[in-house]
Amino acid sequence: MKRFKRQLYLVLDTVIAGLVNQKFLNFFLILILNNRILGKTLNQIIQFVMNNRIHLNSDKYDMDIIYFESTDTHMDINEKNIDFYNGVLKNCLKIKQSWDSVEQFKSLNNNFDHYRLLASLVETLDAKKVIEFGTGSGISAFAVLTNPNVKILTFDAVHYKKFNWARYKHEQEFIWNKLEQNKNFTQIIKKIDKNYIESEKVLEEILDSSLIIIDLDHSGKIEKDLLKIIYQFQIRVPIYIDDSKISTLKNLTQEFNFEELDFSSIGHFSGSKLLKLK
Repeated sequence: MKRFKRQLYLVLDTVIAGLVNQKFLNFFLILILNNRILGKTLNQIIQFVMNNRIHLNSDKYDMDIIYFESTDTHMDINEKNIDFYNGVLKNCLKIKQSWDSVEQFKSLNNNFDHYRLLASLVETLDAKKVIEFGTGSGISAFAVLTNPNVKILTFDAVHYKKFNWARYKHEQEFIWNKLEQNKNFTQIIKKIDKNYIESEKVLEEILDSSLIIIDLDHSGKIEKDLLKIIYQFQIRVPIYIDDSKISTLKNLTQEFNFEELDFSSIGHFSGSKLLKLK
């Protein structure tokens, strides 16, 4: 009986959301569709919605639509960003369907929503140049470069072949081969610190970019230095932070006036956040 009541409340809240804002209802339905296509059962979808808080606010209203349990996994959505969220979700679906046709993508596509999210952000933002701080094994760069119209410049202290984070060896080798053959991929091997980021060459690259990806050692220090520099120079480029909910990063943006868009529910469970200067 309790479960039935929760499901009934879910339906009622969804109807209310549609009456309040049609765009929000569209976003919510696409969110559910996205999780459905990603292989979740109906019961898993219901549990997903019950365990997620989706908060909608605008100049006219401020309300929780779907709020059953308080968790760290939630989405705060301002009315003006709903179209952008919808675009990201739609592109996630399109990318999944495209990646499903490639054998070497199957594990990547079925287990790592984070990489689909990156590819979708590139598509939605119509990014032409991406700057990445933290190459790792190159999987994020590979995901970005599935869009043939974008270039990526990525920085790390070591070569990407020093890491192996793919689920299977043949997938990682496939990714490395693709990166080596792609003229739109450039890695600079350099220890990343505040002085290097503030150098004229790096600042010029940042200013010329369409999207900045931060996925470093998660200590919080270099990430904060990066944000300070971006804020200081008022660089109006969207910034994606991976693992944004972990203890060293969750309060990273408190002293800065960034608009934050939370994509954790469709990206990394440990946090996927997009920042923009207000």
